[in-house]
Amino acid sequence: MNSKIARRTLPPDEVQIYATNLDAVASPPSELAALLSDMEQLRAARFHSAHDRERYIVRRTILRLLLGAYLNVPPEGIEMPLGPHGKPAIAPAPGSPQLGFNLSHSDGTAVYAFAWNRRVGIDVEGVRRDIDYRGLAERFFAPGERAALGRVADDDLPERFFACWTRKEAVVKAHGAGLSLPLDTFEVSIQPVAEPPIVWASPDPAERWRLLSLTPQAGFIGALAVEGAPWTARIDMDFTF
Repeated sequence: MNSKIARRTLPPDEVQIYATNLDAVASPPSELAALLSDMEQLRAARFHSAHDRERYIVRRTILRLLLGAYLNVPPEGIEMPLGPHGKPAIAPAPGSPQLGFNLSHSDGTAVYAFAWNRRVGIDVEGVRRDIDYRGLAERFFAPGERAALGRVADDDLPERFFACWTRKEAVVKAHGAGLSLPLDTFEVSIQPVAEPPIVWASPDPAERWRLLSLTPQAGFIGALAVEGAPWTARIDMDFTF
């Protein structure tokens, strides 16, 4: 097993995004698990499904390998304490920049985002057609989003719903506030555009955040939310190691 990938360079004005197929990693999950912390190994052991357990091991190992490549440290020694709302972070050394990161997964697809000195949030969902989109929108979405979805034809509804959902989840994850930032306190576009705007109904200023739409693979929709000054995205949609 290769326990280290090549050193990664991350410019301060860039956000780097990766997508990977968790089922395509060649290394056996039993070997990859050696890079995980004791807590991660305990969480892996709690999965009843061997398939789900192996996917968890792979996606956490990939996170550690990428973090190690950016920080130039052994991946198995990285500590990621959780914040007050459950978002992991890495405490930088005094005088060093803060590496912001986030990950999301749906079935066998995982996505990751990294940036220096910025909060980032990323989300991915498989497009399902067996759920009550309009009912969920009434429960969780802001009034403008509900109205926009009400004008969408049924055939287009799944893609528009998940475009909205992933954008909102990415914002919440970037914000780091968890459930203390309700989904109906801000609005995002449901249109399939590259950089949809955010409209806040709360005091949080919209100009602090930008969104980017993602299509990790056919049948999946994703979104990235990033804090701060203008940045560019570098995307690897077929990451492996």
